[in-house]
Amino acid sequence: MAGLHNEVLPHSRGTIETWGSDPSSAPIAVLAVHGRGQGPGYMRMLFERIDVDAFIAAPAADDASWYPASFLRPLEENQPGLDGGVAAIERALQLLQEAGFGTERVVLAGFSQGACLLSHFLLGGPLGEQPRRFAGALLLTGGYQGPEDTPQPEPVAALAGLPVLMSLGSRDPWVPLARAEQTRDALEASGAQVELLVFEGDEHIVSDEAVQASRRLIEAASGTASH
Repeated sequence: MAGLHNEVLPHSRGTIETWGSDPSSAPIAVLAVHGRGQGPGYMRMLFERIDVDAFIAAPAADDASWYPASFLRPLEENQPGLDGGVAAIERALQLLQEAGFGTERVVLAGFSQGACLLSHFLLGGPLGEQPRRFAGALLLTGGYQGPEDTPQPEPVAALAGLPVLMSLGSRDPWVPLARAEQTRDALEASGAQVELLVFEGDEHIVSDEAVQASRRLIEAASGTASH
């Protein structure tokens, strides 16, 4: 999706905010993807809670939304937003590459719609087309795209060994627990190492437990990436 075609996709001209540790000394980078109705500022606040030594890049969606409908609708109803969102992820990865971070030193992190977009990026085909390995993934209140009867995505070889944290409330109003469990199963079928944290309730938030687990995953990935 490079070149002229990329310019007509949604989010193709959006800003990418960066903050955190100096990239020349940071052990790891995070690509942080916000949810619907949010922006990079939300991810900045989240990472103030997570509090890790990392260089962070966060792309911004047009009109604060990566795609228009629920992630449980057919994929075509959310195009071209999904393709544009993937292009925005690729732009942020390029920025991180230029800052000295190959994908093996990048943790992908998304909340809500951002977690759904990253699930699509990991399981929906784009990663399989260009196999790359990442240091880890935080899919906080999200899951892969498509209606209830959508078949489980095919395994993606590049996900083998990937540490993944998923989290959500047991009665989240936007992300059914069943879809989170299906996403976990799809990731595990690809060889990923998945921890799914479920807290009791219907709050659409990142719990304190998930913040602590996110910190552990990034710190562990930092140690791996630095060797």
